[in-house]
Amino acid sequence: MLTNQASCKWCDHDGETLASNASHYMVDKPHPTHPAVLVVSRRHVESPFEMTPNEWQDLGDMLENARTWLAKF
Repeated sequence: MLTNQASCKWCDHDGETLASNASHYMVDKPHPTHPAVLVVSRRHVESPFEMTPNEWQDLGDMLENARTWLAKF
């Protein structure tokens, strides 16, 4: 488990995102046989249990975005 924000490649992500909200962003995870996405917290957390109630709600919204995006395939 990463314990140092400086070593977290997702904290400084500046690439293309498929969707985002106040707490999370979603990126494409290309795979040769099936589509996949990754939903990442904007705030560095070492465990999902560190997320606030608002971050959990935003995660639910982002998962709806992921389902919609993946349904295209």
